[in-house]
Amino acid sequence: MNESDVKAFLNTGLETWKRIKKDFSSEAMSNFLMKAYPVLACGHRQIDLDLAKNLYKPLYSDEKKAKPEEVRAENLRLEIVDCIENNLHSLSLEERFPYVDIDLIEELRTHPELKDINHESRASVRVVIHTLF
Repeated sequence: MNESDVKAFLNTGLETWKRIKKDFSSEAMSNFLMKAYPVLACGHRQIDLDLAKNLYKPLYSDEKKAKPEEVRAENLRLEIVDCIENNLHSLSLEERFPYVDIDLIEELRTHPELKDINHESRASVRVVIHTLF
């Protein structure tokens, strides 16, 4: 999988997410979904979508001038690139939520486009939107 494959994967997943969000009309669900944020997950690693969109570009040019948080983010970026290129784990686009509302998460996970890829325990706060197995 290369950079263009990752971008296509992210675009497909985000389009799916936009379509799914429109299927829920309750105010409670709409408010809950507005607070969700997407991440690219590979195994137990996850990275913010803004970083994932430029996954194959270094975060800084001079390591000596980089802040500690930039070095950690760059190391994570490199781990995810390695994970993707070596097919070490399945790749998924997931939605994370800043707070837990199990009933709304369960309602979301039972959406026809999501129920087959979200078969984990009820206590999970992640919802997989798109995945490569």
